Amino acid sequence: MNNKMLEICMKLFKRYLNEKEQKDNSNEDNNGNISNKSFKEVIYKTFAKSIDRCKELKNEEKNEMKNIVDILVYLEMRKIELKMNYFRQFERLLEYKKTQLKTIETQIIQERIKLITKKLLLQKKTKTKFRELFFIMIVSSKSCFFVTHLIVSHDIGT
Repeated sequence: MNNKMLEICMKLFKRYLNEKEQKDNSNEDNNGNISNKSFKEVIYKTFAKSIDRCKELKNEEKNEMKNIVDILVYLEMRKIELKMNYFRQFERLLEYKKTQLKTIETQIIQERIKLITKKLLLQKKTKTKFRELFFIMIVSSKSCFFVTHLIVSHDIGT
């Protein structure tokens, strides 16, 4: 019961007692009133005790509900904290992997540059060797000139 309901019940009970008392006063003599008043007091005290007990139970229930809500809020906060810690760790792991991939990428780029420079150097060396061979062939014989020229031009073009 909430407080308003208790107040309404108290008022109704007091009104009932007052009406009963007025009715008894008009119908009974003095001896009956005294015994009736003590009976009314007992009923009133019992009702008052039950109302007090209801208030106590209501307060206990309210405190219990508050404790349960506090525990639920704490548990939800803890769950969120655990998720946040998980995401932080996951983010750190991703950053670590990202840096590893960047270093691997730079290494691959460096290796490609080295390969390209080696290729260019080899091409230069082969061109110069074929040119030297070409000139030697020209000097040695005119018939080999045509064959050597074809070989050199074919290798240089590819």
